[in-house]
Amino acid sequence: MYDRHDGEDVGPLEHKLILPSFHVGSFRFITQLFQDAMAICRHFHKPDLFLTMTANPKWPEIIHSLFSGQTATDHPNIVLWVFEQKKKALLKLIDNGFFGTTVAHIHTIEFQKRDLPHIYLLIFLHPQHHIQDSYYINSMISAQLPEPQLQPLLFAKVTKYMLHGSCGVDNPQAKCMVNGKYSKHFPKEYRKRTDWAEDSYLLYARPDNGLVFECNGARFTNQYVVSYCP
Repeated sequence: MYDRHDGEDVGPLEHKLILPSFHVGSFRFITQLFQDAMAICRHFHKPDLFLTMTANPKWPEIIHSLFSGQTATDHPNIVLWVFEQKKKALLKLIDNGFFGTTVAHIHTIEFQKRDLPHIYLLIFLHPQHHIQDSYYINSMISAQLPEPQLQPLLFAKVTKYMLHGSCGVDNPQAKCMVNGKYSKHFPKEYRKRTDWAEDSYLLYARPDNGLVFECNGARFTNQYVVSYCP
């Protein structure tokens, strides 16, 4: 089956077949999703939050479902099933007011080169819960190393999953290095507080507070932390 929508003439051994919008993956299916998303944005205006979640092959639900000697790559069906349950739990948490009253959300799911699914989620909040200042942002998003004594579990998670590097002088062959420059703009500059840039993007607080994490001879400070929701 194929979707001929370009108006070309069909050959004698071909026939024109138009796939409807409810046929997943067809041209009209994708077009309808796009138009629905644009209608939501037109009605509720720009989204308040952009959230991503990636499948973790070390999730206990995945590990406990594997036989001895197997890895998550041996059973992508298990990875997808667990990710789907995590996604539903995430959406339920958001719908129940985790970030405030939610009026709409839009998401799409893509796959990494390692075949791990990840979700891109746009969240539209009720006008009374729109982001007004940096204090509200800091209550939801952080780009700092947690205090290891006060938040040991969060510190372990952030240092394992949410650090960028090593790159630059420590590792000039890193994938993020393009023509000798940092393509991902790490390390970031130290900042005492969260501010908005001229293009409306956020510049998260990254204070030079002396917190350092060392791993494999590399030193990571708040300059290397990828923003996360504690």
